[in-house]
Amino acid sequence: MEKEKIQASEKNSELHVEILNLKIRNEALLNENATRNIWIKELEQNLTSDKEEELNQALKELDLDHKILLANKDIELANLKEQFDLEANEKEYFASEVKSYILESQRLANENTKLLAQGMDQENVLNNKINVLMQEKQNLDAIIKQFTKSNALVGNMVYNSKVSSNKEGLGYDANKPPKREAHIPIPTRNTLPKSPTK
Repeated sequence: MEKEKIQASEKNSELHVEILNLKIRNEALLNENATRNIWIKELEQNLTSDKEEELNQALKELDLDHKILLANKDIELANLKEQFDLEANEKEYFASEVKSYILESQRLANENTKLLAQGMDQENVLNNKINVLMQEKQNLDAIIKQFTKSNALVGNMVYNSKVSSNKEGLGYDANKPPKREAHIPIPTRNTLPKSPTK
């Protein structure tokens, strides 16, 4: 019986040792679990911190990209404005050139009209002078014709007076010396009276 007690006591001690070992293991597991939980929390915190840093970095990059995009847009708008101003200046310059060309064309047209009017006036004056000269020529032709006819008549009269011995009725005076033959010169352009010019 004592043997059984000893055996039971040994078993009880073994069980007690096992229980202690189990408690130790349990505490170790609890400590390990607590350590694991701490590690998980730290890992979560690190992950959260990394994510926040990544998010912040992404936001910074996005903000930088946005600023770069805005700067590029500003540059593009400035270039477009400069191009628009250049085109506006070119249009204004061309409009000024066209206006100057129109004014110069109008001035030249007015000068041409004035010169044409002067030319027509001169042509009219020359035509009038030509008409006057033609009229004078006709008058001179008529005068020459009359002089020629008169000269022929006088010549016939003189000839008849020489041929005829009867000089009665011709104003013959026996005491007077004979008269020289009358000579009427044919008028030339230099001897004609000048007509007033218009």
